[in-house]
This record gives sequence, C-alpha cells and structure tokens, in this order.
Amino acid sequence: MVSVVDLSAIGFRIETGNHIELGSKVYLAIPGLNSLPAVIIWSRNPFYGCAFLHPLYPAVFEHIAGKYSVIAL
Repeated sequence: MVSVVDLSAIGFRIETGNHIELGSKVYLAIPGLNSLPAVIIWSRNPFYGCAFLHPLYPAVFEHIAGKYSVIAL
C-alpha cells in the first residue's frame, strides 16, 4: 500500500512499507485523469520522493488540489 503525503506541480512524496529502487518509474493514478508518470528520486524509509516526468499544468494541479484538499509545499 502507498499513501501520497505531499503533492506539488513537479512531484509528490509517498509513504510505503515496500522497498522501491531509486530511478524506478511509478504512476500516480487520480480518478478522472490519465495516470501521471514519475520517477523515484530520493528515499528516506518509509518515504520516497517522486518527480513527475512532465510537471503538471497549473490548471491540472489546481483541479487536483481543490478536489482532494491538497496544499502545495
């Protein structure tokens, strides 16, 4: 299981008990949107930093933030 902890237009942080290799490609699935590809760029167990392959357009980020009460950090 993976929990999204933080989200910004350039990436997100997840928390998981699973090990994920640095450089692994992952996808953020958000209902109503195509899966968003990202890559693991750092890890500090149990957290992993993920960078989107293509930053989110401001309107897309605002849609996600409004729908899921996300605060950009």
